[in-house]
Amino acid sequence: MRVTTLWRRGGLLAIAAVTLIAAACSSNANEGVEADEFFRPGVSTFQRASEQAGDQAEDQGEPSGEVPGGDEAVEPEPFEPADQADDPGADALPAVDDSVELADDIVRRYLSAAYGYSLELVCGAFCNATSNALDRVGFLSDDRTSLINIEVLAVDPEAPPSFEALEAIWASRNVDNESFTVEIREETVLASDGVSPALRLEWTIDRRAVGGFQERYTTLITVVGPIAYLINGGGIADNFVEAEPFLTQALDTFLARSNPPSVPGTFSRWGFALGYDVESFSGEIGNRTPTPSFDSGVFVQQGPTGQLEMILIWDSISEALFNADDAIVEALASGGGTASVNEEERGDALVSGESARFVVIEAPDPSGVATEGLAFAWYCGDTGRSFVLQLFNPDGPVADFDAALIEFSCASP
Repeated sequence: MRVTTLWRRGGLLAIAAVTLIAAACSSNANEGVEADEFFRPGVSTFQRASEQAGDQAEDQGEPSGEVPGGDEAVEPEPFEPADQADDPGADALPAVDDSVELADDIVRRYLSAAYGYSLELVCGAFCNATSNALDRVGFLSDDRTSLINIEVLAVDPEAPPSFEALEAIWASRNVDNESFTVEIREETVLASDGVSPALRLEWTIDRRAVGGFQERYTTLITVVGPIAYLINGGGIADNFVEAEPFLTQALDTFLARSNPPSVPGTFSRWGFALGYDVESFSGEIGNRTPTPSFDSGVFVQQGPTGQLEMILIWDSISEALFNADDAIVEALASGGGTASVNEEERGDALVSGESARFVVIEAPDPSGVATEGLAFAWYCGDTGRSFVLQLFNPDGPVADFDAALIEFSCASP
């Protein structure tokens, strides 16, 4: 059982609203493109994505290209580790190949570091990564009228769900009014390998009544190995003809591994493993450097409205220099200094067999009310790294929490 699932019996605690804004990971083929807040293709997708992209552009002195209409979006405050914020080079992204930037017809392949899938994106159309989330990634076109969006689900490869079941999950995340119309539904195979079964949908939806747009999409649903992929490509209907060749190219080149490096629900990219709640939004950002690495990084899990649920910070450090209590204090300070330690409620614990220290912490929710959470710190000697895990409790009493429920391993599977 996921630790946050156990704690969410009474609802979610909004300790802080967080936007995950970070450069692409070091092994990401899209290094150098700007990352913005992740999103799902639900109500007013283009309004939210356009506002986010516009805010980013305005910060750089560029025109916002604002798309009219849509719901009002509340911009959450970004989570930024203190060390990164103080580093004058922390915001600098890796250099971009000018030849790629200048040639719109050059294709760049996007490779998912977490799950190993790939697709081709035409620069000048869909080379702007809009997500550093683990299970949801999106690409917004330069004119902000179309997008490509991928979500992943863990499945049993020996008994995968039917397309009917997967389509129901997909519909629950994308269909929000009665105007939804499927024009084409066909079972096919992935164009990239000619083998993997897939369901292809051509559909439209009208969101103008809520300030959105008349939208058109192509959706590809497929299962490869232990992962199901839900892929949307589309956008504002009036612009679909111009975007369709690029969308088709991306969908036709989608290729996934039958044995991916990890599966949803387990974060294991950097030589350790952490279980997380797949129903929440999870992603990674840099800690002491702009991007995460084996030596340092931050994993963040947040609820649907941006409330923090879990933060894991890892760092390479000599065991002789590691002090668990000091590590907790430093980790809390890196979150902006809003959390405080209850000195009377410190103690020892075991986290998946590792000796740890824990402390009860207090942090204000958005309304200023003090709420409780827990922070654990431990050391993995095999890899020479410290770990600090912060868990935020929606129900109040932290005494009911059992550290044995934390799913962690010093070594990745």
